[in-house]
Amino acid sequence: MWKRFMVVPIIMLACFLAFTACGKSSSEVIQWKLATNLPSEGGGPSDWMKQYAEVVKEKTGGRLVITPYWSETLGKFSDELNMIQKGICDINYVTVGVHAAEFPLGTVGDVPFMMPTDRSLPFLNQIFDKYFKKDFKGIHVLFPVWIEGHDFYTKKKPFKTLSDMKGLQIAVPPSPHFVGVVKALGATPVDIPPSEMYGSLERGMVDGGMGGISILIAQKFYEQTKYFTVGELDNGFGVVGVNEESWNKLPDDLKKIIEDLNESQQQKFEKIFQDYIKACESVLTSAGITIDRLSPQDKAKFKAATKPIADAWEKDMIKKGHPEVADLRKDLAKYNSEK
Repeated sequence: MWKRFMVVPIIMLACFLAFTACGKSSSEVIQWKLATNLPSEGGGPSDWMKQYAEVVKEKTGGRLVITPYWSETLGKFSDELNMIQKGICDINYVTVGVHAAEFPLGTVGDVPFMMPTDRSLPFLNQIFDKYFKKDFKGIHVLFPVWIEGHDFYTKKKPFKTLSDMKGLQIAVPPSPHFVGVVKALGATPVDIPPSEMYGSLERGMVDGGMGGISILIAQKFYEQTKYFTVGELDNGFGVVGVNEESWNKLPDDLKKIIEDLNESQQQKFEKIFQDYIKACESVLTSAGITIDRLSPQDKAKFKAATKPIADAWEKDMIKKGHPEVADLRKDLAKYNSEK
């Protein structure tokens, strides 16, 4: 008889515990760390990170708070992938091409005239899901984003035609593809760390460099140059992703809120980035820098001159166990011919 009476209190206690547990999970504030190498006032992606944190806090009613850790506070830029995989940070922006060992096919962004330069998000989503997403271990990818391509800046003479580069000493990023590009132009590639580039330009040790417009502004290299040529030869990409364990711990209703934001936030990232590039070009113009673009004829010659680099990259990918590179290249060629 007493057992029958004990059942009621036990059931009531179980319901009470379940109720309080649910109440706690719906009101608990979850803190996520966002790691970045960028400064808080860096513009572009920095601005996106700040507004994203605000939007997430608002949409989740303050239950999910994202705190950016700026300027490599949590770790070096080169360690960004490791940080998110090991949970040193919960959310991060990962530049795919930097991590060639983990994402071999992702280096396609550095191969000249392979990736489209129209920055189509639907096409980026399509090829990302088809060729790249499977390689992201320990990361829940929210969405891919375009980053800036590489341009040219020179000190004494403009780069308007392919012959303008002959005989020049041009600093290049540490990539065999970019070394090949500069050689194809008849220039000599020089390996100079960004920290030494300003002084090298100032002292005339190099005639110019190859890099994104953002570093030209951030490092003030434009103070030592007179000419800027929009490259339009490559276009890398990155991803906004979450540590897999952090994602799995998130309540289902918060997961849905985050996923529902993906499309609009991907578009927001692109708009902020495009506005940032325009602002950088305005800085160059205000500083008296001449901005040029290659003619269609010279661009065609440039593409033909760098085709061996793309062919060598494809062979290397096949050798490394990525036969799908042939299909990727076909998809890219088809898209580029149709746009």
